[in-house]
Parts: sequence; C-alpha cells; structure tokens
Amino acid sequence: MLKLKNVYKDYYDFEFELKDISFELEEGYIMGLIGPNGAGKTTIINLIMNLMKPTKGEIEIFGRKNILENNEYIKDNIGFVFDESIYPPYLNLDKLEFIHKNTYSNFDKEYFDELVDRFKISKLKKLKDQSKGNIMRTQIVLALSHNAKFIVMDEPSQGLDPVVRRELLKVLREYRERTDAAILFSTHITEDLEQIADYITFINRGELVFTTDIESLRDKYKILKTTTEKKRLYDGQNFIGFEEKDSYFSGLIEKENIKNLAEGDILREATIQDIMYYYGK
Repeated sequence: MLKLKNVYKDYYDFEFELKDISFELEEGYIMGLIGPNGAGKTTIINLIMNLMKPTKGEIEIFGRKNILENNEYIKDNIGFVFDESIYPPYLNLDKLEFIHKNTYSNFDKEYFDELVDRFKISKLKKLKDQSKGNIMRTQIVLALSHNAKFIVMDEPSQGLDPVVRRELLKVLREYRERTDAAILFSTHITEDLEQIADYITFINRGELVFTTDIESLRDKYKILKTTTEKKRLYDGQNFIGFEEKDSYFSGLIEKENIKNLAEGDILREATIQDIMYYYGK
C-alpha cells in the first residue's frame, strides 16, 4: 500500500534534513507516526502527498511510484487531513460536498451525510465562522467521504475535545473494517495511538528511530524505577534515557538489557509517551 525506500529530503539552506527513511504500511492497518516537534513527520506527510519531492529515494503508493504521471489515480484514492485546513475559509460544507462529489470517483453521499450527522457539523456555516475543532471535523468528514483506500492524517485530534476524539477513533476503526483501508495517523496525543494503532513509526531529528508493531514495542521497552541509593546496582546497563530526582531514579531500557532487578524495584511497560520522553532525555 505505502512504501518509503531510503527517502532523503535536504532543505539545503536549513539545518534540518530527513535522512534515509524506510518503512511500509499494508492495507487494513493503522500506523501511528510519532516524534517531537520538528522531527520530520510533516515533511514525510508532504512527501507522501506529493507536495514536495524527495532529494533521494522512492515512495510507492498502491504499487505505483508517487510521481506526476500517477498523481490523479493516487489522489483519487487518498483521503487527507492536515493540521491546518487547506480549504478556502469562505466556503461551507455544502459547497465542499459539491466540489468533492465532482472531484472523486467514489464519493459516497449516504456515508458523507452519516458522518456529518455523527460529528454534528453545520453544512451552511462558513469555515471562517467555525471553531478550529469544527474545521478539523469537516476535514475528517471530507477525507472519509469517497471510500479512499489510504487515509493520511496530520494531527487530526488537534482542537477536538475528548468526547469527539473518542468518536473519531471509533469512526476510524469502523472505516478500516468497511473499506480495509490503510491509515497513517500523525499525532502528539499518544494515548489515541495506544488505542488504535497497529504499528508505530518513530522519527527523531530527521532520522528513523524504529518502525514496529505496537505489541513488539510494548514487549521490548520497559520503565525501571528505583531509588537514587540503589541506582548504582544498574551501573553499566544500557539506558536509552533516564530521569533522576532527589529520591528516585527512572529510566527507559530494552527488556533484554535488564540483568537483575533488585527487590522492591519496579519494572513496568513503557507507554508510547514514555518512549518519546526518554529518547528526548
């Protein structure tokens, strides 16, 4: 469905560079794309959406090279949500529905109306008069309205309250089941990914840290907590990152690097947020 092969993006006049990114996403699966601000997530999404060209490497979507000759077919089968709306602010959802109906070959009027009702969006209110959350919901409805085989989302939870976020995750699960679509989901709200993602790809400083299924991730990384007095027992062990306070020490470590666990110390599963935090340490 989606393949990135040794993708580089050099901005030349900026310090940032995307370096040697390779990962794959098959149909029917959801991948969370994570990393701190400035890590390269939006650059990857822009490359996938063909809004910019890689300096080196290849991107394939639906088994086709992501180049101009294939752009019409690929875009017809992608639904996208950007962190900022790309739609003119003077339009309303009624006009955007008309545009999408005449743009996409598989526009589904019945499902579109169902989503409008579920997300409680006005069709007549102009985007410029809507809240940021409602504009994001509008983008989500439009992205899912034409039975796209691949959904690309950059911070779709941004501006949504917890109730609507939960509804979004439910809608994405249902959409994946009804269409067998692949979904690439970039977000800083990592608890959403804990609930929905099958795979996690972690980008940091323009480099790929890992891409793996979420169960392997949970099994591999652990958080070890001990007291500052007992931390010497773990000297020489390969912590990825750690935090030390007056009375306690905690660190992210791969399970295979834990030699002995002292009595009373805690070893727990690392969350996605833990992994991002300690890699930054």
